[in-house]
Amino acid sequence: MELIGIPPKKFPYPIFNNCLPHIDVFLANGYTKEEEKMINETRKILKIPDLKITATTVRVPVENCHGESINVELNKEFIIQEVKNILSNSPGVIVQDDTTQNIYPIATHISRT
Repeated sequence: MELIGIPPKKFPYPIFNNCLPHIDVFLANGYTKEEEKMINETRKILKIPDLKITATTVRVPVENCHGESINVELNKEFIIQEVKNILSNSPGVIVQDDTTQNIYPIATHISRT
């Protein structure tokens, strides 16, 4: 299926029906400026300047939300359900993770508040 529309002005490729791993300019180290910003802000917020962290940013054309994928490596053994319970009981965090019921975060389920 070919889509016809106006040529992209802001991005190097059409944003409609695409996911672009290109937010701001690419740096010499292979990251984009947005990825560098995420890395540096996380270190600053957590007050851990040498935190081993990486980031990948992808522009996805949805109108009502942003998404994040975060991987955490813990220093001690853990039970995953306990981690989910801690996150579920944290202010501002909503855990949607029950793949047996097809419950996971998707943009069309985000309400506008």
